[in-house]
Amino acid sequence: MDPKQTTTQITQLLIRRRRSAILAADVAGYSALMGADEERTLKRLDAARSVMDARILQHGGRIANTAGDSVIAEFPKAEAAVRCAVEVQTALRQRNAGLAPAERLQFRIGINYGEVMANRADLLGDNVNVAARIENLAEPGGVLISESTHEQVYGRVEVSFRPLGEQILKNINRRVVVYEVMLPGAGSAAMANKPAAARSTPTTRSGTARAGTARAGTARSGRATSPAAGARPAWLLVAALGFVVLLAIGAIAYLVMTQLLPARPRAPAASTSSSAAPAAPVAAQPQAAGADLARLTADANAALAGFGCARLRAAVAAPAAIAVSGYVGADADAKAAVARLAALPGAGPVTPRIAVMPPPLCQVLDAVPAPAVLAANDAAAPGLAVGGANGVYRDGDSLLVSVTAPSAYDGYLYVDYVDGQEKIVAHLLPNDLRPDNHVIAGQQIVIGKMPQEIARYGFRPPYGTNLVIVLSTRRPLFDAPVSKWSELAQFLPKFAQALQAQPDALVAYATVVGAAK
Repeated sequence: MDPKQTTTQITQLLIRRRRSAILAADVAGYSALMGADEERTLKRLDAARSVMDARILQHGGRIANTAGDSVIAEFPKAEAAVRCAVEVQTALRQRNAGLAPAERLQFRIGINYGEVMANRADLLGDNVNVAARIENLAEPGGVLISESTHEQVYGRVEVSFRPLGEQILKNINRRVVVYEVMLPGAGSAAMANKPAAARSTPTTRSGTARAGTARAGTARSGRATSPAAGARPAWLLVAALGFVVLLAIGAIAYLVMTQLLPARPRAPAASTSSSAAPAAPVAAQPQAAGADLARLTADANAALAGFGCARLRAAVAAPAAIAVSGYVGADADAKAAVARLAALPGAGPVTPRIAVMPPPLCQVLDAVPAPAVLAANDAAAPGLAVGGANGVYRDGDSLLVSVTAPSAYDGYLYVDYVDGQEKIVAHLLPNDLRPDNHVIAGQQIVIGKMPQEIARYGFRPPYGTNLVIVLSTRRPLFDAPVSKWSELAQFLPKFAQALQAQPDALVAYATVVGAAK
C-alpha cells in the first residue's frame, strides 16, 4: 500500500465538515503597545484574555487557536458568537475608560458563519479566513459580521446592525457584505476612519438608483421654494408672530395668577371649636411611620441574635416588610429566624435570603469580620460563579470557578475551596499553578480550565456541601506563599488573624455540592 495514499485517507477520516460561527479577534496596535512597555502590555493582555476566554466558555464556544494577541473561536450558533463579542467589547471598553487612548488595549472582532473543516482541534477552510479578514476591517473596540452571520442573528439578538456594503477582502476571491454591530453605549466606530477604498463599494444597480433618488429628492426640495413665496411682505409675518407672542404671555400670566400662586388665606374664625384645629397630626404621620420602621428594624435584628455559627441581618421597608439575609449553620435555624421575625408586633411579610452553611463551613465565614461577610455578594463585592448544574457537581466532574475582581481598585484575589467532609482547604488562588494573584480592577479569572487543574480538582467521594470563598484585598493577605492544600484547623486561625488586619476586605461566597452520578 502506498504510504502517501494511506496518510491521505487517514487525514480525510480525521477531517469533519460542519457549519459554525467563527469569531476572530486580535489586539489593535499590539506591536506599538509592546514597544512602549512589554511587561505592562503582557499583563493587560492576560487580563483581557481572561475576560474573553470566560465569555467564550459561557456562551458555549471553544477556542480553536491562539497566537500571540490573536484568537480564533468556534460557536455552534451565530447568535452565541455575537452575544459573546458584544459582552467582551463592552467589558473591555469599561476597563479602558480611565486610560489614555494610546494606552488602551482594544480588540478588533470579526464573525463569519459557514461551513468549516475541523481536523481535531484545528479549524480550516475559506470561512475561517473570511472571519479573520473581516476582523482586519474593524476599528479598535468594534465588531463586524458577515452577511451570512447577519442572516442567522437578525431579530434574535438584542443589538442592531449597520450595513457597510460589499467589501473586498485580501486573498478572498469574492466580495463579502459586511455589517457593523452597534454596541450598547458606544458610537459607530467600525470602519469610521478607514480610507474610502476600504469602505463599502455600492456597485449594485439598486444602490446607484437609491443614490439618484436621494439627489432627485434634494433637487425637488430646492425647487419647492418659489420666488413668489420669498416676495411676501415681511411686515405681515412680523405682525403675526407678535400677536402669537402676546397671546402666549397672556395665557401664562392667567395660569400663574389662577393656578400656581397660593390663595390668600382667610381670617381665622372666632370659634374655638376642635374642628378649627390645625392639621399638625397629619404632618406628623410620616415622622411617626419612620420611627415605627426604625423601631421594627431594631426589634428584628435583636430577634436574630443568639444563633450559633451564624450571621444574620434584617432590613425593613414600608409598610413593614422584612428581608433577612446572611447564613446559618442549620436549616432549623433558618426556619426559626423567619418565625421569630414573623412573630414581632407590627411585622409584615418576611422574605428570607438565608444560606445554610453546615459546620465547618459556617466557621470559616465566622472568621471574616461581620461587616464584610454581611456585605458579601453585594454589587461592590467580587463576582463569583461556581459552574456545575446550579453548583452541583457529579462524580468525575471537575470544578470550574469564574471570579471577577471588584471594579473599585487594583488589588489581590484569594480564592479557597473548603471541603466540608474532608475538612481541608484547597487554595485555588494563589497556589503553585497560579502564583500571581495581583489583579487589576474588573479582571476576570477562570479557574479549572488548565489541564493540571482539571486533574487536581475532580470530584470524588465523600460527597456533601462545600464552600468557595473569594476575598479581595488592597494589600497581600499573607506574608508567606500559600501551598496547594491546608488542614482547615491549621489554616483557620491564620485566616482570621490576617483578616483582622484588613477589615475592609470584600467578600463573595457560594456553596458547591458534590453528588454521585
